[in-house]
Amino acid sequence: MQAAMASIETQAIEQAKTKMSALESGLKYSVRRGDFSRLQEIVAEASADSDAIDIILADDTSKVIAAARSGMLGHDINDVLPRISAQHQKARNETIAMVKLTRVGNIHLSPDKQAISAFYPVLFGSKINELRPSRMGILFAKYDLSLNKAKARRVVELQIAQFSALAVGFSLLLWLIFHFLLTKRMGLLAQSMKVFAAGEMQVRSNVQGSDEVG
Repeated sequence: MQAAMASIETQAIEQAKTKMSALESGLKYSVRRGDFSRLQEIVAEASADSDAIDIILADDTSKVIAAARSGMLGHDINDVLPRISAQHQKARNETIAMVKLTRVGNIHLSPDKQAISAFYPVLFGSKINELRPSRMGILFAKYDLSLNKAKARRVVELQIAQFSALAVGFSLLLWLIFHFLLTKRMGLLAQSMKVFAAGEMQVRSNVQGSDEVG
């Protein structure tokens, strides 16, 4: 079961990398063109993914400018991200800062391993008199794993049930073979010996076979 769950997690992470890279590219292209109205459409389209729980895009000031849920627009991204413990909040803040600094995305499992969280950098251009663009926004996405894990769990449980039924059937077959090929013949032989012991010297057991009994 653990191997099946680990496989689901690995596949989901790889799929999330592909989805986030494509989403990041589409958003960056619209930003370069200055087509900011398109950003919400791109996020809305990506949110149609059945595994997507949240997709949020914040600009370099941490203001949400596109989101799967319109009620998040205009808020600080830290106010709309899923609530977590203070310890995990600190780790998340460090992750966002590192993503912006290194310009490399980060994907990781949630503490309960039921979801994947992804943070990717989105460049919003340069500040005034700045040679190297540094206005870095953040793209956040959360993908659900619980449904796929539940499906995988049912498949594994079905396979276990099938294997158990097969093992029981095989054991029963072996018992029947043992019963008819050995136990029954031993019974006939014992009965013949009783008759023989009673003085019937002409008795025959009628036990046939090529082994020690027959």
